[in-house]
Amino acid sequence: MSASHPDALIVGGGVIGLGIASELARRGARVRVLERNAAVGCEASWAAAGFLHQRVTTQDAYGWLSREGLARYPAWADDLLERTGIDIGFRPRGGLELAFSPEKRASLPRFLLMQQRRGLGARWLEPSEVRDMEPAVSESVLGGVFFPHDAQVRPPRLLRALNEAARGLGAEVVTNAPVDGILSSPDGSVVGAAAGGVEHQAGTTVLTAGCWSGQIDGGVRLPVRPVRGQMLRMSAPDGLLSRTVNADGAYVVQRDDGTLIVGSTQEEVGFDKSTTEDGIESLRIGAIRAFPALADERVLQTWAGLRPAPARRFPYIAELRPGLWVATGHFRTGILLAPSTAHVVATAILDGVSPVNLDDFHPDRDARSVRGQSKGERHA
Repeated sequence: MSASHPDALIVGGGVIGLGIASELARRGARVRVLERNAAVGCEASWAAAGFLHQRVTTQDAYGWLSREGLARYPAWADDLLERTGIDIGFRPRGGLELAFSPEKRASLPRFLLMQQRRGLGARWLEPSEVRDMEPAVSESVLGGVFFPHDAQVRPPRLLRALNEAARGLGAEVVTNAPVDGILSSPDGSVVGAAAGGVEHQAGTTVLTAGCWSGQIDGGVRLPVRPVRGQMLRMSAPDGLLSRTVNADGAYVVQRDDGTLIVGSTQEEVGFDKSTTEDGIESLRIGAIRAFPALADERVLQTWAGLRPAPARRFPYIAELRPGLWVATGHFRTGILLAPSTAHVVATAILDGVSPVNLDDFHPDRDARSVRGQSKGERHA
């Protein structure tokens, strides 16, 4: 590869793309990031609430990715603070899964048992115990589960820190560069991507363009679609909430500045990022149902993001063709899975071996057997 060409070309500057770029650059690779917008991280990553909720109940590769993502966050936060001076808002304060309906109350014990079997330390709380832990919770609460290892981050800060860290490590970040297509050699291997008529050649191309990943020309078969999530920020009494809360109809977190983040809808509306009165009002009502003290508080800001949803529950993390990797389809868990995804992809690209079997993360996994033979599919 020519000195003018990077070792890795990252298509998409969200939390997954910037995380991979930072990890590759930290390990000495020459990296270039192409971002379609005027700034990095202004799509689904920016729109997220930043919950780090480990709720995967399986012991498969997806479960490993979830556990590893949460486990890597303390070191990620410390490293980014040291490199950039930015506090990403990592707060391991625990989280609550609450029931306000008989149906939710009936489902929680089985859910709790699965979490306990995975060693997460989750425990049941009676209504009085919930209110002891979070006094502002409505008296209509029927019980809940406490997850001591839940945490939160501030996505805008995280994205800014990853961007600055990648640049500080020598990565080149190019904005206003929507990728038109994948560049292939005569033998079918991928040698880069074209953006706005400019060809960017690279040793390896990594497609991390979220729900836009399946729209890039070049023979990429990627069943990923946008799912809109509306969010709001509202005023709140000081000290209303100490932990993250997932209640019937809304999840809620209070920031250090006292404001409350409430999310999120889940809507199949294509690439429409607009907010709706009905969607925002449903979230506000859900938050008030859980915390009656919010009834007279104001909605300060509303927004929506388009989550990249895969055809099934697994994200897509795979080498699609020689020289072309994909890491997208993380849906509602992109912030949580960013550190582990970055570790997996960087290790597979640079060392030719993945720390976890990637067959389950391939877009064509239904037609694939667990072989673990080719480059990037072997696992340690």
